[in-house]
Amino acid sequence: MTKQQVTNDEIMTALTQFAESVDSRFDAVDSRFERIDTRFERIDARFDKIENKLEDHDKRFDKLDSDVNKIYNILDTHMDRIERLVEENAVTTHQQERLQRWIFQLADKAQVQLKYE
Repeated sequence: MTKQQVTNDEIMTALTQFAESVDSRFDAVDSRFERIDTRFERIDARFDKIENKLEDHDKRFDKLDSDVNKIYNILDTHMDRIERLVEENAVTTHQQERLQRWIFQLADKAQVQLKYE
């Protein structure tokens, strides 16, 4: 193997070529990253849209929950009224039957013939 003399100019030329090669490769990598950044920006925008829609849906579900609770409260109130009416009706029916028995008993004692018309 022989030793060759390398001049400063040759070293600087080799370094310059290497630096330009590295720069061009970095430019290519930068270009790819810019394209990827653009894709991520579009994806972020889509996620923002989805997030906004989910927030809207959450608000709608909260309103629906509130409306359903109002309906349950109204139904509970009406059920209480119906139960009270059923109880009152049962009491009234019992009182009518008792009064009817008394009328028949009084009619029998007074020997009055009752007519159903």
